[in-house]
Amino acid sequence: LPPTVSTAPANVTVNQGQSATLSVSVAGTEPFTYQWRRNGVAIEGATGASLALSAVQASAGGSYTVTITNSAGSVTSSAGVLTVNTAPVITQQPRSVAVLSGASATLSVAATGSSSFSYQWRKYGVAVAGATNASLVLSGSAADAANYDVQVSNGLGTTTSAVAQVAVASAAAAPVITVQPAA
Repeated sequence: LPPTVSTAPANVTVNQGQSATLSVSVAGTEPFTYQWRRNGVAIEGATGASLALSAVQASAGGSYTVTITNSAGSVTSSAGVLTVNTAPVITQQPRSVAVLSGASATLSVAATGSSSFSYQWRKYGVAVAGATNASLVLSGSAADAANYDVQVSNGLGTTTSAVAQVAVASAAAAPVITVQPAA
């Protein structure tokens, strides 16, 4: 009898660095050969009814199938999806900004990773009370002139951004241009 898949690989979610196992159950006439694939590409040496992955990294995530063959034919399983949860990685750093006194300044950060993030903006390394969003809006007072960074966290870790400098200049310090009438 040709092989038939009794139990296809299940979806698996693990944290980065953990192990993951995908497996298949097959009916038909033995012996069977197996070939696992990730995103359609054969995985070298992955030729058993189970696929054990250790110290999984984000790059291991994807869709896994297995083709089972015997002397009467072959069958490919439906896909099991491996999802790898990762710590935050900052993809857009906050940028330094200069504003006139009284003009607002906004610092922003963007990150990738798993699950929802929490944010904590810091001024000279000290947490700014209530500053827990991806953006920090400052009023442009002289007290806002400082160095800022933000810590982005999820259940797998915390990443600190680069430092962004906020400079606040008084309107009186702005250059004044005067035009003399032609004589």
